[in-house]
Amino acid sequence: MRLAALGKMTALAMCLSSPAAAYDALSQKCIMHRHIILEDDAIKEGKLDTFEMREESDELYLGGWYFGGASLPLDTVATDYAKANDDEGRTFIYWAGRFHFTFISHRHVTSISGDCKPVPRMNRG
Repeated sequence: MRLAALGKMTALAMCLSSPAAAYDALSQKCIMHRHIILEDDAIKEGKLDTFEMREESDELYLGGWYFGGASLPLDTVATDYAKANDDEGRTFIYWAGRFHFTFISHRHVTSISGDCKPVPRMNRG
């Protein structure tokens, strides 16, 4: 009986550690095409940036000079979709190669959009 249980545990461990059963973390290289700032009834163009976006546990990491390594709590994540937002008014949505970011504060509204391409994903087992 112990031998049968050991065999089942070994099979389970092999299944969980196999590449087919592992989860691919979302990882993208993104480029901003528009960066608009609405402040005091005037619209200004913001600086554009290229940045890395990747899933880290239950957070969405955003690199580059604009985001500066910010992490937003993930609401939803899938192979081709991610939505993250925080209590400071920031929302980031990625879907099918496109992203949109908004930041709303008492002084201004920022909106950024652009494209993302997959980068090699780290395989998590």
